[in-house]
Formats: sequence, structure tokens, C-alpha cells
Amino acid sequence: MRFSLTRRTALSGAALLAAGAAVGAVNVQSLASRLRAHCEELARAGDLSGAVLLVENGRPLFRAAFGLADRERNLANTPETHFNLASVGKMFTSLSIMRFVESGRIALDDKLGKHWPDYPNPAVAQSVTLAQLLTHMAGIGNHYRVTAAKLPPTATQTQIVHTFAAKAPDAVPGAAFSYSNDGFIILGALIERLSGMPYADHCHATIFAPLGMNGTGFVVPRGRPAGFARAYARDLKRPGVWRDATETDGLAPVAAGGCYSTVDDMQRFADAIGRGRLLKPELTRAWLQGRIAFRSGRYGYGTMEESLGAQRIVGHNGGHYGIAAELMMFEGRGLTCVILMNGEVETFYDLSNWMKREAAGEHDGLRDYYFTRALIDAFARDAAEARALYARRDPARKAREFLIDTYGMKFVHQGNAKAGLALLRFNVEIFPESSSALWSLAEALRIAGQRADALSAYRTYLVKEPGDADAERHIGELSAR
Repeated sequence: MRFSLTRRTALSGAALLAAGAAVGAVNVQSLASRLRAHCEELARAGDLSGAVLLVENGRPLFRAAFGLADRERNLANTPETHFNLASVGKMFTSLSIMRFVESGRIALDDKLGKHWPDYPNPAVAQSVTLAQLLTHMAGIGNHYRVTAAKLPPTATQTQIVHTFAAKAPDAVPGAAFSYSNDGFIILGALIERLSGMPYADHCHATIFAPLGMNGTGFVVPRGRPAGFARAYARDLKRPGVWRDATETDGLAPVAAGGCYSTVDDMQRFADAIGRGRLLKPELTRAWLQGRIAFRSGRYGYGTMEESLGAQRIVGHNGGHYGIAAELMMFEGRGLTCVILMNGEVETFYDLSNWMKREAAGEHDGLRDYYFTRALIDAFARDAAEARALYARRDPARKAREFLIDTYGMKFVHQGNAKAGLALLRFNVEIFPESSSALWSLAEALRIAGQRADALSAYRTYLVKEPGDADAERHIGELSAR
């Protein structure tokens, strides 16, 4: 299916992330100065909209905001602006589960049915463990956004689970990693059963209020409240125009993510993790330990881990239409970076990868990212130059499909259809099995007014994804012209 924006060393000591000597010889003041310059460069290009915080041992090194929280009212983002966290919120769910483990109420190897005997799908209840739900190894899919669409915003996680629980698993539990928002909503419903209160209330009472995270929560005031960032995505039907995706493609707060927070609150959360205030040391280590290969790192019990040489980074990221967020904690350095954005995802990728490279060095994942960026920049100049660059690449380097896709659509949106289409065609060539690459090419061709080529691309896409209603609708519209 096409992509929808819906990524080992044990810790030790009481101050779990702040302890130990700094890795490498990075001067943090210089790092903060360079981070400011990089953010300002992105902002001048009109690409950065969000807030960024860099802290060392509780001392802010860089704290700033860029772009607009509300384009309609011309309200600027500030460091106090509330942003949608997307999947970063999975850390609140997983922490709550680990606390129930710490109390002895549950064990990670327990089957779901042990604590939810009447779970609506007995096959899932009897076969899926809590650890598999936390690590996306349960074979559970992503159905909640469709099936829960008609539920009120006050619906509990348990009510949401009942809208999709009867669906058969997508895979055998334990067989393979498959990122699942449904799995975390199930965990949220389990938290409701164990705590006797709605999931959002539990998070507020046990995490947000005790840590002083007064800007974090699940309920957004009605209307267009000041201080809350709207989500903005490029309008592909109108080149150069940004559309407000907050309502049309909104990400409602659930146990899989989507609550709102500020950079300062996320730093309070990171500080509590680093000081061992949330869990005992042994369970903190277990919670933050990477376990399953995932993108350029490893996924743990609701957390993400990357290793850049000797430097280990833990936290979580997330994204959706007009939303991108990341909490990254650099083990042994007392260094934390928070990025919260309300714009397109490629700028988030730029900032996140820049921070990791400048603070800790590179690994193959980062090298692949910057190789792909070089390809994209070459396509913006000349397609022949870009193809020559790809042909003579280091065999170890791999292009990033989604990054190429994102920049291709960005070029089309900016009015550079020639470069955008060349990039998207190239994406289809090097990822011939990808239906996502085909879909984006078809969309770009339709937007650019290349009717015959668009029809051909949509029909080829339908061979891979038969019955796709959107593709069939576009074919009907194009054929009627």
C-alpha cells in the first residue's frame, strides 16, 4: 500500500543518561552556535516551522522557535507553543506499562488474555504477549484511523479497541517487526483496565502532573486556540500554497501518539528519565534497550535507539501530515535535543540528521541520508548529473525511497515540475517494486497536467494495488476529460 505519514549497550548508574564521560570532543557551545545558524538558514528558506531545544545537564544551550503556529492569523511559533507529538507519545504508554511491570501487576511475557480475559479477539488474546505489543512484533495492523473515525474525541482507548479488535492479525505474532499503532492503543486500553481510569487521565496523574509538564495533554481547546500549532502540509493541488491539515488529516490523541506538548515539557520528561525518577535502574535499562532492527537503529519497549560509533542515542520520533517530532537523549553526556515541528517532514529529517551527525558522528544510515540528499540536489540542477552520481556511487550506499518521494513532491509544489517529475521517475526506476513510488509519480503527473502519462502510471499502480478506490477515481476523472 502507498505510504501514509501516519523510524545495546546497557545503561548504568543512578543518573542513567547523564552519567559518564562525554563521547568525542564536541564543544557544546560551538554545537549550539552551529545549530542556531543551521536553523536560521532553514528558516530563511521558508522550510522550518517549529521549536528546537538543546540542553546540557539541565542548562539550555539553544532554545528558539521559527515559522508560524497559525498561518491564517499570522501567529508565530514560540518556545512555549504546544505541538502535536505524533508517535513520541508512545513513550508515555510504554512507561506506564513498565510501571505496572515494576509494581508486579503484570509481566512482559504475559499473554494479553491473562489481563483481558474477554478481549474481543480470543486468538489475539491467547497468542500475543505484552512485550510483542511494545516492540511491534504482535502482527497487529493499523486500522484505528479508519474504524474509529466516527467516535467522539472523548472516546476511551477501550472504546477505540472495540472498533478494530475483531480484525484478523496481519502476521503471526513474533514473526516480524511491523509498526503498529493499533498495538499501542491496545496497550492504552490495558492501562485503563489496570488503573481504573481513562488513559489520558492516567498519564496526567502519573506522569505529567508529577513532573510539572503543565503544557502537555490530550485535550485541545475548541476553535483555534492561541499557543497551539496548526499542522501544515503542502497543497499538491495548488502549487506554492500550504493547506491546514489539522482537521482534514488530523492526528487525534490516542495511546499510539498525538497528544500535545512543548519543548520545555519534553525536556522535563527527558531529565526525569536521566535522573532515574520514573523507573528503577534495571527497568529503565530494559525500557530504553534497543531490541529489534528498525530503520538505522533498533526499537525497544516503546523507545528507539541509535548508535553512532560509541555514542548511543535513545528516545522516539514521530510524524504525520504537517507534524514531526523527536526526543533524542545522548547517553553519557547529559545532552538532550527536542525538535517539534508543524510543517513538512523533509525539514525535520534535515534537522534531526544534522543534529546527530554534528553531535556524534555518522553511521551507514546517516551516510545513506546524505548520499540521497546529494542525489536530490543534483536532480534540482540536472537529471543527467544526478544519474551519473548514482551510477558511480559507493556500492555500500543506498538511496532513501521516501526522502526522494518527499523532495520530488516538494519540487512540484514549488513549481519546478521538471525536476520533481525527473526525481519521481528515478524513484520508480530504482524501487521498481514500490507501489508508493508509483503512486507519487502518478499524483505528480496529474498535478502537472500530463494526462496520458498520469493515466498510465495510475493503471500500473493498480496492477500492484488492485481495487484502490482513489486510483480508480482519478482514472475515471482523467478519462472523462
